[in-house]
Amino acid sequence: MARAAVLLGLAVVVCYANTLAAPFLFDDPLPGTRLHFQTRQLVWGSFALNRALSGAETWSYHVFNALVHLASGLLLLGALRRALSLARPRASNAGLALAVTLLWLVHPLQTSTVTYLSQRAEALATLGYLGTVYGFLRALDAPAPRRWQAFALASLAFGFLAKETIATAPLFLLLAELALVPGALRANLRRRWRFHLVVWLAALNLAWLAIAPKLLAEESSSGFGPHASFGPLDYLRTQPGVLLHYLRLSFWPHPQVFDYGWPVARTLGAWLPQALVLAALAALAFFLLARRSALGLALAAFFVVLLPSSSIVPIKDLAFEHRMYLPLAPVLLLTALAVEQAAARIRPRGPQILTLCSALAVLALGAASVRRNHDYRSASALWRTVVEHAPDNARAHNNLASALLDEEHLGEARIDQAERVLARALELDPNSSFVHRNLARVAAWRGQIGPAIGHLERSLALKDSPAARRDMALLLDLTGRAAEGEVHRARALELERAQD
Repeated sequence: MARAAVLLGLAVVVCYANTLAAPFLFDDPLPGTRLHFQTRQLVWGSFALNRALSGAETWSYHVFNALVHLASGLLLLGALRRALSLARPRASNAGLALAVTLLWLVHPLQTSTVTYLSQRAEALATLGYLGTVYGFLRALDAPAPRRWQAFALASLAFGFLAKETIATAPLFLLLAELALVPGALRANLRRRWRFHLVVWLAALNLAWLAIAPKLLAEESSSGFGPHASFGPLDYLRTQPGVLLHYLRLSFWPHPQVFDYGWPVARTLGAWLPQALVLAALAALAFFLLARRSALGLALAAFFVVLLPSSSIVPIKDLAFEHRMYLPLAPVLLLTALAVEQAAARIRPRGPQILTLCSALAVLALGAASVRRNHDYRSASALWRTVVEHAPDNARAHNNLASALLDEEHLGEARIDQAERVLARALELDPNSSFVHRNLARVAAWRGQIGPAIGHLERSLALKDSPAARRDMALLLDLTGRAAEGEVHRARALELERAQD
């Protein structure tokens, strides 16, 4: 186990060494700004610790994320070893578990969680999820099972303090009881019914405290509040295409897109074929689970873990790669099992072929992760990749313009480039307050105060924001209208207090 841990650690170091200088991006917790993680206290506390350690330098943030990623890998390795030993007691499982864990750690899909600092919530919730599963599996044959059951419960609480994706862990434990534990299911449940009951009660109480307030909150990016232009059924119809896209990226992770701006599937042809494919996979999972097959558990795990982000609960962004962080593990496990079966038919060199395939896959995926992390070297570099691969995403064009305007040594060439990008953003979304605010910045840089004020007026008409109010106050000061500027400053303070 010690050698395996060293190997996993080296893999993480190689893949993420080039991220230590990556800057804050998009909605990352910039120093000096308020931490908006009221229902994710663990995330809030970890970012507060990073601020104390390194302030505006990002190295401690990235080291922390990489360590969490490694810790999840170690728990995944332990859980896979125990699950495989239950499912295949006569097989040699250590090598397979290590190969799957290595592939999971170095896969470029994971960069959207590890390198993008704001998705620390996903990483921490996954750490709690894997701890819950590992504690349950350890308790099955432990001399003192209650210690490991307590570890599982503590991990469950840990995950709820990070993100809502932990909510399906109690269901997964019941499915693991069905598919992995030998003996009569009724007898097994009679032996551990108290543990499962406590897990479900704890999850329900924690969900009431951590999840329920967000479901109807107006400012939440997920739930049933007025945050999006689509409803639960629209969201549900769109997810089959999203999930199949996730599966494709699991096997061929290119191109990767930081912000898809995924369109809602409104026509029958846009969602029914994809839904039928997923229904067939889900039916296969149910069939295998009914036969108490561990393969059914692995297939079901993909759906169970994705349930919070791919169900009827609308989330403002229909697709994001970080949602595949934990669900990637069962996909890789099923793939590795299929390759193992194919290699077993090639005698006598089947094991060597399997090892070679695993090594080549680890090297290829690791190199792809290093390359993908290079895109995070600056905000403008990252948003350029988004604009290239999602050219109809208005937010991507606006954010690229913001990144260009925020760069040092701003000159006429940068301003011209930002203006061209904003023209496309405005074409895609004429009612974006953010686009008009950036157009005001461009006009103000060129000394065109009147047009700049006009764009800010349009921005404020679309959305009343403290930032736009402060920009307006500065421009009014330049035109000698200081009294009007003070009105805007007072309104900005009022809005900021309301957000607190």
